[in-house]
Formats: sequence, structure tokens, C-alpha cells
Amino acid sequence: MRMTCPLGQTGYTKAMKRGLALLLLILSIVFLGASISCFIDAAQGRDVSNSIGGGFVLLAFALGSGIGALRGLGSLGAKPGLSQDEKEHLVLATASSSGGKLTVAELALESGLPVDEAQESLDGLAARGVAEIEVTPEGATLYSFHGLGDGSDKAESVPVSKA
Repeated sequence: MRMTCPLGQTGYTKAMKRGLALLLLILSIVFLGASISCFIDAAQGRDVSNSIGGGFVLLAFALGSGIGALRGLGSLGAKPGLSQDEKEHLVLATASSSGGKLTVAELALESGLPVDEAQESLDGLAARGVAEIEVTPEGATLYSFHGLGDGSDKAESVPVSKA
């Protein structure tokens, strides 16, 4: 089954972006430490003819990596200010990747929507008949989207005139 994240990104792509952002953050810390070491050597009067230039280069790498990491981590959630149509698409894509059944918490986690917006979106789709509200034996509220599951409901369909 293919996992789809907000606005068409696969779950693998999202994980790769998060991993790359964390790697950049770690690199920025390493470069920052190395640049500080170069500047400390210079302050202690050691022969640092090449260390000062190297320190500035490492400091530039540290800043660039840190900024890249923060931008990468910040872009992983849902984009603020989504239109109603974009939210609806996001909910349906998340439901499709979850086998056609979804809880509020799953939607919030997978889409990056705040829990309140996830609840409102699911309730709105249920009120319009796009989803049905079910309750699991454990008492969890489940939203079921017919036609987005594994296809078994499509295989057992009958023409409307015979229903």
C-alpha cells in the first residue's frame, strides 16, 4: 500500500526530508564547533595563519547548514492557510493512504493539520455523506470513506437499478 502525505508527497519522501534536515542540523553544530576552535587557537597566540580563514569558512558552513535545517524542518507540516478545497484534498489523500478509514488523531499526525481542524474537516465530510462515522470496539471514533479502501467494496457493487 502506498502512503501519501500532504499535497502528494510520499511518506518515504517526507522521512527523507526530515532525515536530511536533521543531518544538516548536526553538521551545523560540528562546523560551529570547529570554527570556534579555530578562533580560540588564534586568541591563544598559536600560529594560525590559515586558521582564521578556515574559521570563517567553517562558520559560514555552520550558518548555512543551520538555516537549511531549520527551513527543511519547518516545511514538513501542513502549510498554514490551506483553502477548504486543499484541506478536503488533504483529508481524502490521507484517508486513501490509510485504507479508507481514519481517526482524527491519524489525520492530524499524517497531514500536519491541528487536531481541531482535523476534527472539523472529518465532521464536515461526514455531514455531507462523503464519510460515515463508526465506533471501534475500543470506543475510538473512526471515519470510513467508501471507495477509498482496498477495493473490496467496489468488487461487490451492483447496478443501482438492481439494488
